[in-house]
Amino acid sequence: MAGVQTTIGLVQIGGVIWERRSVQRFHLVDGTLRAKQLPANAQASSLAYLPHSVAVLQACAKKHAADARLLQFLPPLYRRLPLEAAVEHLSAADVVGFSTYVCNVQYSLAVAQELKRRRPEVLLVVGGPQVPVRAEAFLRAYPFVDLVCHGEGERTFLEVLERRQTRAWAGVRSTSYLTADGQFVANPPRPRLVDLDDIPSPMLDGTYDDLMRWAPEQQWLATWETNRGCPFTCAFCDWGSAMVSKLSFYSEERLFQEVEWLADHQIEHLFVCDANFGMMPRDVEIARHIAATYAQRGVPLAISIQNTKNRTDRTEQIQRIFKQSRVVSFGASISLQSVTPAVLQLIKRENISLEAFDRLQKYYASEGLDTYTDLIIGLPGETYESFANGVVSVIRNGQFNRITFYECSILPNTPMARTEYRQAHALETVAIKIVQAHQPLGHRDDAIPEWIDIVVSTATMSREDWVRARTFAYLVELLFFDRVLHVPLLMLGMGLGFDFRGMFDAFMDADDVAFPVTAATRRLVEEHARSMLRGGPQYVPLVEWLNLWWPADQYALIDLAQGEALATFYAEALAILTHSTEATGAAIDPVLIADALRLNQALFALPFNLIDEIVETTYSVAEDYQALLAGRRPQLTRRPSAYRVERGATIWMSWTDWCEDLVRRVYRRGHYLYPFQLLDTQSTPVPDAANAGTASPTRLSAL
Repeated sequence: MAGVQTTIGLVQIGGVIWERRSVQRFHLVDGTLRAKQLPANAQASSLAYLPHSVAVLQACAKKHAADARLLQFLPPLYRRLPLEAAVEHLSAADVVGFSTYVCNVQYSLAVAQELKRRRPEVLLVVGGPQVPVRAEAFLRAYPFVDLVCHGEGERTFLEVLERRQTRAWAGVRSTSYLTADGQFVANPPRPRLVDLDDIPSPMLDGTYDDLMRWAPEQQWLATWETNRGCPFTCAFCDWGSAMVSKLSFYSEERLFQEVEWLADHQIEHLFVCDANFGMMPRDVEIARHIAATYAQRGVPLAISIQNTKNRTDRTEQIQRIFKQSRVVSFGASISLQSVTPAVLQLIKRENISLEAFDRLQKYYASEGLDTYTDLIIGLPGETYESFANGVVSVIRNGQFNRITFYECSILPNTPMARTEYRQAHALETVAIKIVQAHQPLGHRDDAIPEWIDIVVSTATMSREDWVRARTFAYLVELLFFDRVLHVPLLMLGMGLGFDFRGMFDAFMDADDVAFPVTAATRRLVEEHARSMLRGGPQYVPLVEWLNLWWPADQYALIDLAQGEALATFYAEALAILTHSTEATGAAIDPVLIADALRLNQALFALPFNLIDEIVETTYSVAEDYQALLAGRRPQLTRRPSAYRVERGATIWMSWTDWCEDLVRRVYRRGHYLYPFQLLDTQSTPVPDAANAGTASPTRLSAL
């Protein structure tokens, strides 16, 4: 092979590319409306993921090839270009490797097909989680693909490059291909890497630096792994099944150097790809090094991690480190997926402790940390009743910030994708177009759409029950997690022990005549759920609102917020909640419900609010609300209270700017509400409301 110069192209299209648009906010300074200065990370910009999976292929080849001087790498294709431009970018390559996943496989295959049409001699290699373990049907469906790789690709791709001239693939482990006469060959799997430091770091060897010089205008997000593997084998997930159960590790010395590289290169968004960060004792030290390094550089960092499932002690310690950091913000996930024991057994999560999740959630609530909980709609064994009750259980356990609801999806190489599993649980699926939340309409992703199969019916959940479950989830997001009724629902559900399920059902079943706005809102999200049942996309296209794909709950929120609809909705909500609580036979003062609703309505942040509002209540609802958010028991005393809602701190002078901030606040739902101040009042509980005083305000937060 000596003397053969080879040009190599690599393709990894990121699953998420963020487009930040500019937004204008104002505030009042000495009675004058002035534009607010935005932080640098809130300015209009485009962000893309550094292409980690193909960067390590390049780094490995540069270090371990027999003669690396003969290998010339093109800049990786890391985001979608028009097909013609993508093919032109790769046109000089002799070998092209594609890393595929559900979010990029159709685009990758379209590029590969056009490359092969123009240059039949180019060697096309496809890997990644989207390549089936049993690859014969895949190769026959896409005959322009020369070779597929399974599992870890670094050593396999290196061996492919070493044989690029002879194309003798016999014996190249973890590959499959069709011979010239059409015979299918599947070579045995390659043993997994034990010492991950055998793979050079694209951060430390200059691979990423070369890319950054090539695309100087691009702002970057990073994915990062400290280990590989997952001890769990969840039926819906290709993580454990693809990587097997044993873990392998990068050295701490390497990881610490990579953290320093990330901070030095101003990487402000980091997604940690470990399946269970916090499982190992060293993860605490890694977290401490991240916090210290970014603090020393003075660089802000938003970090996302997948918590370990059963080690709550380490997880709590890691979150405490991040919370105490001056620069690190994070979203802690609590990946329940379901709280129904029979479902957890069917999806092979019975060895994951629900008690550990409960403890974590209570800890986060007591520490005032924002978290989110994952739940999946349409899992085998789940019914509408068990799903709705599970949602309520998660809220009652202290998840007041956000539940992320996912449709159950069928991914290749998962136990759920097997024919026998699908038949055993009567899984019916539809293919829906993949779009990203808040992705611009007409984005170049639309030219070659990606598709994913979602479960819409099982042996225990009919299609109609699936629609109802999806509608229930949308309404819970809107009413509770989007903060539209956060104060009264929390007050009644957690403060007074009323059944969240009964209250949510009252809104689900609102009568069209008596409660027209509420019923119309329910129909809006229900119709979207039905469109998904027919194969429609997951999000709602709204040309008039920033020309974006919107989550259905935010679509409903925008629709509700304008004109007189929101005021009417709050009036209807008072009647619905009052009737719902009276139906239980409990004696509750309706004034308390009215107070909580009035406070919530005043706190909900909307455009054109220039003047602070004073809210007077008969009960100390704001202090009680704050107590509930902190995991404390509320007093629920009848005491005249007054609060100043601080509307002048952030002002939007257009619905467009408000919607733009709605995009930014999707992961910080508490910011849907204004902060407020408590104004001094009589300290002794009294039977009736009195005029509130205004001395010595105490600032509280509605976050």
